[in-house]
Amino acid sequence: MPLHRPSDLARARLSPHAEVRSARGCLFWIEQEGGRARLVGWAGAPLRFAVQHALEPGVGYGGGAFNLASDDVFFVAEGRVWRLPRQGPEPRPLTPPFGAAADPQPSPAGAHVVYVHHHEGRDVLAAADADPDGWPRVWARGADFYMQPAWSPDGGLLAWVEWDHPNMPWDGARLMLARVGAGGPSEAKRVAGGERMPVFQPLFTPDGRGLVWVENPEGAELDRL
Repeated sequence: MPLHRPSDLARARLSPHAEVRSARGCLFWIEQEGGRARLVGWAGAPLRFAVQHALEPGVGYGGGAFNLASDDVFFVAEGRVWRLPRQGPEPRPLTPPFGAAADPQPSPAGAHVVYVHHHEGRDVLAAADADPDGWPRVWARGADFYMQPAWSPDGGLLAWVEWDHPNMPWDGARLMLARVGAGGPSEAKRVAGGERMPVFQPLFTPDGRGLVWVENPEGAELDRL
């Protein structure tokens, strides 16, 4: 893999849905190469990346194509969630080859990865083991669409955005919050949003005591935090 310098970002062939993320002094982004979206990176030296995979989230507005955790990259390709050690063997699939996936979010402890899954016209929020041992589990269902799952720093809470047809997410959506235990999420409740209140990009504060998001009240010209 060629060495990428920070200045290369200005000249990079970023994908139409460009994502740039960093962790532990490493920078990753998605770049167009021969009409396919590739994962590339820079950390002062060449980085591993999944050369045989074209990254592409396959769930409409479900979210992005990759996320970082510790020393691993979790990405979506061919409708599956994959785990790629930054230094180690080739990427390993975490989910079976059916349906479509988007926005893999590894838990803080690294045991699970939550993602949006689409199959036969319906979305769910699903979870797979980071070291796969069995079938992924459905963690949230019932809404027509899901996107942007977010973990609290201690892994004890999970937030996500959901909404129903005929709304688009910018028309109105619900921000949900649930406790997460050994059996998955419980006590899910709506904490913001509604039929005419779009909400986006939930994010926990570093100490885990707060949850912030972007919303746009009906008729407002600007979003608010």
